[in-house]
Amino acid sequence: MIESGIAPQIVTNGVGLGTVIAVVVSWSRNRSILWAIFHGICSWLYVIYYIATDQTKNDATPTGRAGAIGVIILFMIFMILLISVLQRS
Repeated sequence: MIESGIAPQIVTNGVGLGTVIAVVVSWSRNRSILWAIFHGICSWLYVIYYIATDQTKNDATPTGRAGAIGVIILFMIFMILLISVLQRS
């Protein structure tokens, strides 16, 4: 294998997944650019708030609101573990 002398670069600037989800959800709920920008800055905090306070869900579903919050908590734990594993290597 030939070394090219170019080091790999990790992109650290840009828009994250939480920001995109927050902006889309905010736009679908409020239809306001200003709220969408503000909620995009809040990122995952607004996504969690939206899921916890979403009034359009049918509470008769098997998972309900508690199931959605549980999924978020499991996802956050998974991400924390993944980040800690990646930082060790």
